[in-house]
Amino acid sequence: MNQKGKFSRKQIEQAYSINLLDYYSNRREVFGITIDNPDTVDRDDGVWLLEKENGNFELQVSITDVSAFIPTNSPLDREAIKRVATLYHTNPVTPMFPAAIGTNLGSLEENQKRLALTVFIDIAQNGQVRSSKIEETLFTNLKAFSYQEVEDILTNSGDRPENQLLVQMQSLAKILGINRGGQSGVLTEFGYVDEDGNLIKDNINTNQLIAEFMILTNTIVAKKLHDHNSLALFRTQDVGIKDLDLAKKLKGHQLVRASYSPVCQSHVGLGLPHYCHFTSPLRRLPDLINHRIIKALIKDNSSPYTSDDLINLASHINNFNEENKLQREHYLKKKKQRENEKKFSAICDLDLQELSSKEFSLLIEYAIEKNFLPEILPEVEKRIDELQPKDFYRLWFVGGTDKFCDCPNINAISVLLIKSQLNGSIVEYKSEYCQVRKKFFVFCYVDGLTTLEAAEDEKKTQAKQKSALAWIQAYLENQLTNNPNPIPSNELDHLINLNLSVNPKDSDGQVDNQINWIAVINNYCQVNRLPYPIYSFSDINGYFLCEVSLQLEEQKLDAQNYGRRKKEAKMNAASALVNKYQLR
Repeated sequence: MNQKGKFSRKQIEQAYSINLLDYYSNRREVFGITIDNPDTVDRDDGVWLLEKENGNFELQVSITDVSAFIPTNSPLDREAIKRVATLYHTNPVTPMFPAAIGTNLGSLEENQKRLALTVFIDIAQNGQVRSSKIEETLFTNLKAFSYQEVEDILTNSGDRPENQLLVQMQSLAKILGINRGGQSGVLTEFGYVDEDGNLIKDNINTNQLIAEFMILTNTIVAKKLHDHNSLALFRTQDVGIKDLDLAKKLKGHQLVRASYSPVCQSHVGLGLPHYCHFTSPLRRLPDLINHRIIKALIKDNSSPYTSDDLINLASHINNFNEENKLQREHYLKKKKQRENEKKFSAICDLDLQELSSKEFSLLIEYAIEKNFLPEILPEVEKRIDELQPKDFYRLWFVGGTDKFCDCPNINAISVLLIKSQLNGSIVEYKSEYCQVRKKFFVFCYVDGLTTLEAAEDEKKTQAKQKSALAWIQAYLENQLTNNPNPIPSNELDHLINLNLSVNPKDSDGQVDNQINWIAVINNYCQVNRLPYPIYSFSDINGYFLCEVSLQLEEQKLDAQNYGRRKKEAKMNAASALVNKYQLR
């Protein structure tokens, strides 16, 4: 990657020759706030929200208009094409524009007037967009908030009127997210998953607030460009399925890498038919290009780019992003390794009990990487209740341990969700409800493989959770299959025959009624000083279903079976319990 650090003399001269007063005329004045990281020096976007008399909202999203003073094919434009984006993982940061623009004239600084493109969006209380328009404006930043400042307000707003604007914004952002759907740009129990699938764990409410407003703005601009048949740099996540709803259902959980294209295609992860990047022209080349195109459109001018221009730019940017992604991942991995090495290298000197849950999670990752996981497994077992799904993912799928599958309260569904996000695995659940047994039967499939038997429970969510955990157990024991046993039939006679088949039969194929199975269980209970089992009955279409349960120390043993009479059902259930748990 040919990423230069310094700008040329001509580029610096162009930056310092800019006078914003030259561009003030014919621009409507607007104001708003910005929300960024505390160390941010390049502020691209500002937001404001007004409640209208009819109950609707007007959301104003103002984006810095650097395209106004950076003409195409100028020295700074040519350099921006080379750089493509500001790189924050380099040391020092490698900006797309010189500091005179990136941290001053183009940055929406507090109490300063800056050129902007503002998208005015009329939104109903249910989150539906009624109308929108785009105008060149003059934006004043009333307050430059940090993410942490806003998060503190959102989590403890009190009754102060000055906080209600942010609370209203958050409420609207949540509605927008629910309406949009999709697997990216969503809040999860682990944090906020951004549009590229990155997990953000801090200030999650504020991240969702800003992200939803930016996603909506990008969507509105993309739709306007699409509706006017304008070629632009659209952001697409194409999975080869034209029907968006079907694509979201079948492929939405896969992290297919998004890319830029002159042709508008759906973004499946975000669940959107039209999408582009528009909200970060100070630090991302596609946004700058789209600014120029949309400005030409609203002024009824011809586009500054040809079809071949956009094809070549899209290819160049996609190649750059792929290379930059690998370099960034390598940088972050090395950085994390250095931090973990510094913290955990002297494992013998660590007091593991003093580590926080977050620190212990990092220790698990480090122990797997350095091949000393067995040494900390006793401590893992002690802290099993505080482990998160990501920890179990590492233990099972990276560390290869087969322990802890029998621990209660493991969110196995979330563990497999992490596997799908990190490994690109396809996770599916197939369920059926059995009217006779009054239970849900669920198979969990990962990349086409599943367990031999379906998981079952009266509640669908529990059956699904059990199926996920059963899949993990089968994976660790190398017992997955692509040919599972069928889910029990809804036909009662078939079900009774199926249940009776587990009991000992005589030469005529009937259950051996010479054995008093109830007495066998009672004798087992007397010998082992256990309470007698509990029997319960249900009448199902002329048959009796008997369910029997026996408490064996901390384990509950249970079984069930059918009969045409209660006595027969009870004997068959007792037989099923004895043979299921070998109680003789």
